[in-house]
Amino acid sequence: MDPDLAEDVAFSLNVNKKLNRGNIEIDSRDGELVFVIDTPDLTAMRAALNTHLRLLSMILNTWEVVENGKSR
Repeated sequence: MDPDLAEDVAFSLNVNKKLNRGNIEIDSRDGELVFVIDTPDLTAMRAALNTHLRLLSMILNTWEVVENGKSR
């Protein structure tokens, strides 16, 4: 992923970093996204990861439409 895009995506996802049961921190390093999830149990971790992966998918699909004028 382009490092500038990764930084923008991390910034966008960090708006939602306080979870009902834990915290999540998203960072970009050399064009990669790094998720650090702190939850009390596996169920909360799975919910946090699923939510943020869906948000990531939505952000990337929107970016693709803006850049190319079409979605996958």
